[in-house]
Amino acid sequence: MNLQKTIILASQSRDRKRLLTNANIPHTVIISKYDENPQPGLSPRELALFHARGKVSSVYKMVNIEQSLIPLGQYIIIAADTVVDFKGDILGKAKNKGHAIQTLQKLMGKTHILTTGVVIYDSESDTSVEHVDVTEVRFSSLTEEEITDYVTFSDEYKWRAGSYSMFDRASVFIESITGSPSNVIGLPMDFVYKELKKLGVNLLKVEIKNKV
Repeated sequence: MNLQKTIILASQSRDRKRLLTNANIPHTVIISKYDENPQPGLSPRELALFHARGKVSSVYKMVNIEQSLIPLGQYIIIAADTVVDFKGDILGKAKNKGHAIQTLQKLMGKTHILTTGVVIYDSESDTSVEHVDVTEVRFSSLTEEEITDYVTFSDEYKWRAGSYSMFDRASVFIESITGSPSNVIGLPMDFVYKELKKLGVNLLKVEIKNKV
């Protein structure tokens, strides 16, 4: 694959970066300056797209001000935002360990809904595509001690909606997933792949060597 465009991930999420890296998608991370302020009255779908649009807009302005941020003239911006909905309540990122423990106590033994809004902007055509992916996740039951241990002995809860990472130790208490597994991690990769292919980026044409 001969990339003629720089793929920009507009996110500080380690999980989203790992998804692109594991799929062998060359990319540059530019962290947006967008503030995810509360938006009362918006549904999870509306909120996720609202924040994803904000991230794209922020990085678009940054790139146009400082062209040296990208090695190639044309570029694609990928931005996403994930919202956790539990019985109608939107659970944001934990402010501290105590907040993370409270969030996980609510979710244990129950099902919650992950809604991710994705916006992909192509500078060549000056167009964007938007997508919303919804996944149901059910946790098994953990004791209060187990929840406390999960939060205490790692920083997985930080910067993540729902205070957990399926990429890491949370995989041991995820009982079932209905929908896109990668959406639980923060980016529905089936959608990303299809849209990048339309823009001339086909990751399946890349030979991967020495990877088990």
